[in-house]
Order: sequence, then structure tokens, then C-alpha cells
Amino acid sequence: MSTELVEPVNTIKTLTSTLKANLPHVLYAKVMKQLAKNLDCYLFKRIVQRGTFTLVGVGKFVTDVSILSSRIGKLPRLKDAITLLSLPSESDDDVTKMRRITIRQIFNTIEEGDMEGLQVILNELDVTFLGIEEISYVVDRRID
Repeated sequence: MSTELVEPVNTIKTLTSTLKANLPHVLYAKVMKQLAKNLDCYLFKRIVQRGTFTLVGVGKFVTDVSILSSRIGKLPRLKDAITLLSLPSESDDDVTKMRRITIRQIFNTIEEGDMEGLQVILNELDVTFLGIEEISYVVDRRID
């Protein structure tokens, strides 16, 4: 876990434990769902939209998001962003043999305005939450 997240994750763990112990299950579930939704949106805007990512950086981000997800629940916007950021940037022989999608393919598909082709790619990747504008922005955040 990133050092910047140690304290916030511990705080979240303490607060959610207290809430779980003191709230009825139904109310606790609603609070956690709203917390996850707000955190997903906040981290997407604060980290994904403001940062740039190398492949190594994406790996660290995957670990951080996994830890957060295990504590508070689903983070669909971040899941989709990680899926896109984790793609290889360009096709090489290994990528071509595995028939993997690249960030360049997604970028080109968006630039060409091929929304049907983009939807096929997104379905294959199981990217379901982000819109076209957000997807375009995310694939532009990867640097190599």
C-alpha cells in the first residue's frame, strides 16, 4: 500500500468498524454504499484525472484500489480506469500473439469516431461504468 494511504485506510477501518458495531445492518449497508460511491468519484477526479501513470505506477495503484475495495466495497469508476491504464500502450509481437487490446487501439477508435468498435472493445474488457469522455481522458493519462 502507498504510504500516503496508510493513515486514511486505518481511519476508514476504525470508522467503519464503529459504524458496523453501532448501526443496524441495513443502515450500515446504505452508509457503506454511499461511502464507496463518494470515494470512487473523489479518487477518480483527484488521482486519475490529475495524474499520469507509468505501468509500474498503475501496478501500485491497482494494489491501493484493491485494499480500499476490500475495506469499503465496489469502486466501479476506479476499476474501469485501472483496466484501461493496465493495457499495453503499443502492440508488439507478444501482444499481437495474445490478441490483447492496447491503449493505442482504444485511442484510435475514439479518434475515428467508431463508437460501435469502441463498444465491442469495452465489452471485451468489461469496462462498463465510464463514459466516452472519461475513457478518452483515462487512456491519455498513461505514459511510458
